[in-house]
Amino acid sequence: MSVALLVIGICFLIFRIWLTEFRLKEELQFRRHYLSRFLNYYFCLALISSFSWDLFNFILISETIPMIIALIGWDIPFFIKFNNQTHWEKNKVWLIVERATLHPPMIATIIWMFISGLKSFVDSSNLIPIIIITLIIGLLPYFLFDQRWTRNFIKKGVFFSFRWEILTIAIISLILTIIYFLI
Repeated sequence: MSVALLVIGICFLIFRIWLTEFRLKEELQFRRHYLSRFLNYYFCLALISSFSWDLFNFILISETIPMIIALIGWDIPFFIKFNNQTHWEKNKVWLIVERATLHPPMIATIIWMFISGLKSFVDSSNLIPIIIITLIIGLLPYFLFDQRWTRNFIKKGVFFSFRWEILTIAIISLILTIIYFLI
């Protein structure tokens, strides 16, 4: 099973990088660097490790709520309204594939982890370092690459125009996950 997950994880990671950073570079533009796409890369790393790296398992588990919100709030409307979008004719099929391989595989995996017992995927004796590293590698790409943050805060110096709801949901989800693992 671990060899199969290794192969699937490597292939999926290469595919997602190619799709996001090269094939759909024009269509996705700055959206290539949204937090969900980085979470998708961490999902691939969890697959590559056969879910033996607590850090990537914890990142997946802790970001469940934002992923579900993204699926309901952005992915489903994307699929519903997709045929009306004439400006995406060039790579229509690839855009559908990109969106279908973004949140749904991660959410399906988290459901499987939940059914299997979440605590078996993260060693709670190492929770403090895992939380610290999760905060760094989980949110650093957001602050460095997501233009909603860099354009409004770093370049303009406008702190309050930042979309706090994105970060707030991610942090609340992280806190709930920490509480779960401590109980």
